[in-house]
Amino acid sequence: MTSPTWIVRWLVLILIASPAYCRTLTQLEGDSRILARDAGSNTRQRFSNSEIDNFLNEGAREAISRTRCIERSFTFQLTRGVTYYALPTDYLTARRVTRGNLALSELTPAALDGRSRGWEVATGKPTYYFVNWSSRGLVGFTPFPTQAADTDTVKMDYFAMTQAMSASSDTPFNGISEFTDYHQMLPYYAAARMTAIDGRVSLTTLYVQVYELMLKSMSEHCKARDNYLPSGTATF
Repeated sequence: MTSPTWIVRWLVLILIASPAYCRTLTQLEGDSRILARDAGSNTRQRFSNSEIDNFLNEGAREAISRTRCIERSFTFQLTRGVTYYALPTDYLTARRVTRGNLALSELTPAALDGRSRGWEVATGKPTYYFVNWSSRGLVGFTPFPTQAADTDTVKMDYFAMTQAMSASSDTPFNGISEFTDYHQMLPYYAAARMTAIDGRVSLTTLYVQVYELMLKSMSEHCKARDNYLPSGTATF
């Protein structure tokens, strides 16, 4: 008898090796219905398009929050007398923060307490940044600037959340073409949710396994740089 695990791995290899086609939200809805064996007639469908869209977006959010595959950056000018600045609404976590050409280190408020009791009122050019978990939507800097000479430009490279799909022509993962191969994972997530609601445990288990294996592949490949040779010798 063929092993279920082997079947799942074979299916994932077929999906990843197949020519990649960009899938729109409408197409992903149809793919999800096929996998969940939902009826084609509108009068017999157990799940609405809105419900399936929620499942598809949940799968996309989980994929990006676990893989950190989407990176963005934003810049802003420091302001005299201001410690805290608003983070982007799609912010997950910082990857690199610089002030001018200087990379800033992140410290927690507790670590800053251990260094100096007066860090919250220290002034000058910022050398550290921190996120206080009581105000997660803000990033703070210490020392904070009080002179014009200390108000450099800050650039933050950060891992971002994916935007929700809502229009019929929307595509997953912010439309980034590198992730087209992984559009196919989302109907498996949605179908797993649908079959779980229907009590079809064997199909739910199969679809979760396919989703997890494709997620693992996405995590391994989304930041791969084949030409990066750290041991090579460059000539300038």
